[in-house]
Amino acid sequence: MEQNNKIQEIRNALKYFPYLFDYGYHVIQDDPDEVQFELDFEFNRYEENNFSSFYYPSNRKECLEREKEVVRGYKFINDIINNRRRYSLNNITSSTLVNQYHRLSNEIGRYKFVPHFKNSYGFNQNKANDEILMNLVLLEDVVKSCVKDIDDYLKENHDDAFRSKIEARLNEMICNNELKFDLLRNARKDYHEKWTGACRDDRYRYKELGDSKLVYRKTKNAACRRVLDYARELVDMDMDIMKYKYATLREDFENRDKVFPLIRHANGLVDDYEDVLKRITYGPYCYSLLTSEEVKEKTRENKENKKLMKTLL
Repeated sequence: MEQNNKIQEIRNALKYFPYLFDYGYHVIQDDPDEVQFELDFEFNRYEENNFSSFYYPSNRKECLEREKEVVRGYKFINDIINNRRRYSLNNITSSTLVNQYHRLSNEIGRYKFVPHFKNSYGFNQNKANDEILMNLVLLEDVVKSCVKDIDDYLKENHDDAFRSKIEARLNEMICNNELKFDLLRNARKDYHEKWTGACRDDRYRYKELGDSKLVYRKTKNAACRRVLDYARELVDMDMDIMKYKYATLREDFENRDKVFPLIRHANGLVDDYEDVLKRITYGPYCYSLLTSEEVKEKTRENKENKKLMKTLL
């Protein structure tokens, strides 16, 4: 599904079935049958309250439009549930890799403030985080496809230096993901503790609250960047595995037809990742995912582009 269309479908489904999504805008990771039950229950409730010929407090056109949107949302979530039923992993490491993507995204989604007015700090932070999360959601298929390939490779019971390198890289990924998750969760808890202490019982000064808020924002941005880097690491690993399989199969006459699809598959995942990366890089909130050095480089490029535009005018 094209990126903008997918985001539109997510927003539409969120509008009518918000409790079936986590804070990271993914359909909740409960048992698929349980999620299906909740989806059907909510859909039937909408059907009884909104689609009935006895319920027309608004004009007919609005009712029909709402019905179409609810049905669209139902089909979108139902497809995700069915895909989840078909998606299976054999290795506990593989399951951990997928779960960490969802846990990190979910924790990033908890970064929310009460906006006191439009364009307040809370309003702007919520808006920026919402847009960032919508971009990170687009990486889900990339992450799950890569992990599935890694899982298939691990299932083949290779016992050589290449497998050892893969396992070492996976362990490093898992540790980095867990570290970023713990840092972000702790920053959230610290901020809310400072907020309660400063605003309700004078246990903290407002300067301490401000410092905690700044740490929370920077930690959240670092976690967002971790999700982006994590997806890149998985894509690179997938490519390495496919190259390894290519090298072992190309001399195998009976399996020669399996060779080129491996590389095409890996290249396709690279393209999918790059599409999301471009969307983020050229989006309005790219600075939230850049390191300090990358921010300086981006600022320098922007200044040079402005000078170039002035000379052309």
